[in-house]
Amino acid sequence: MSSQEIHIIDNHSFDSPPFTAAANDPTGAPDIPPEEGRGDDFQPFNLEYRDFQINPLPQQPLELFQLFVPISLVQSWVGYTDNWAFFCADNGVKDSWNTPLSDHSRLHAWEGISTATAYVWLGILIYLGIHREISLEDHWKAPSLGDQRPLHPFTKFMPLQKFELITRYFRTFDHTNLDVSDERDLPKTFQAAEE
Repeated sequence: MSSQEIHIIDNHSFDSPPFTAAANDPTGAPDIPPEEGRGDDFQPFNLEYRDFQINPLPQQPLELFQLFVPISLVQSWVGYTDNWAFFCADNGVKDSWNTPLSDHSRLHAWEGISTATAYVWLGILIYLGIHREISLEDHWKAPSLGDQRPLHPFTKFMPLQKFELITRYFRTFDHTNLDVSDERDLPKTFQAAEE
């Protein structure tokens, strides 16, 4: 065939033949049969017909948020958080690795948190994820002459030190059901929140 000859191009010109690996090729895709109850044994979930319905939204944004994060759930988190913080303070440690608690630790002044405080903390956490600053402390800094920065409105609800303290000790699970002394148990941390 000469270099002047051009082949006709059709819809199948760029199709490649199916990949076939050599018998001793370790890089080929393994031919594993499907597991029992999976693969070609698919049983569809039967949904009953329901009429289309539009529910009115709550009047207040907090009420809408509480549909997704109900008060009962936050109350359990508050209980877990208080139990963990008081446990650490009573045992003179500041974390689950038994790091000793200093005499000047803010944990000594822990009085517990309320459900309302937990909602404020959660709201600030969401706000921080949306409105980024260079550092966490920058959200609480006020603008000054020559240093123009946004004034974040949530700072009047919670000071930085309280936010950091709650963030450090906030628990969404019961710490008594978890043993993190063995690193192999660490995946259980992520399974501990059962609600």
